[in-house]
Amino acid sequence: MSLMNHRRLLPNLFFLGVLATPIIAQETHEVDHPEFIESLETGNRGAFDRGKALYGAVCINCHGTPQKAGTLPTALRFWEAPMK
Repeated sequence: MSLMNHRRLLPNLFFLGVLATPIIAQETHEVDHPEFIESLETGNRGAFDRGKALYGAVCINCHGTPQKAGTLPTALRFWEAPMK
């Protein structure tokens, strides 16, 4: 990747860090997951892409993916069951 492409990514990485900081700072048992998901903007591709990046940076370790289980056995697998 060229230096120019890296420079274009920096604002996005900064924005992702700003979004993720409150979640990372909280213990997982203190995060109101349903409320957090409800607060996300829906129906727009940009918001979807930001959410996907956020999940990949913050949530994936505990919750995993359909292909690979997360590290926290009690974490909800969002693709298997409705969020309560």
